[in-house]
Amino acid sequence: MTMTLSLARALGPVKVNAVCPGFIQGEWLQEGLGLEAYHKMKTKIEQANPLGKTSTAEDVAQAIYFFAAQQQIITGETLILDGGAHLAMAPLSRR
Repeated sequence: MTMTLSLARALGPVKVNAVCPGFIQGEWLQEGLGLEAYHKMKTKIEQANPLGKTSTAEDVAQAIYFFAAQQQIITGETLILDGGAHLAMAPLSRR
């Protein structure tokens, strides 16, 4: 995050932003963790964050597209895609 700010200051008028995904659903993590560990971790993360979701590759691509193509006035920003996990909230009860 600090590098994003520093580069945005130094490289203006070039836009410098960061997309910071948390757990990303997909084949890569499934293969790396193993199917059972992947589902266990995914479930645990989803239960612990306010939105009850984890990121997909499409979510990340949309965030990158937002910064790259849709915004001309944003620089030095960090967009965290983790369903709110960075808020460090205790697991929400599901009713």
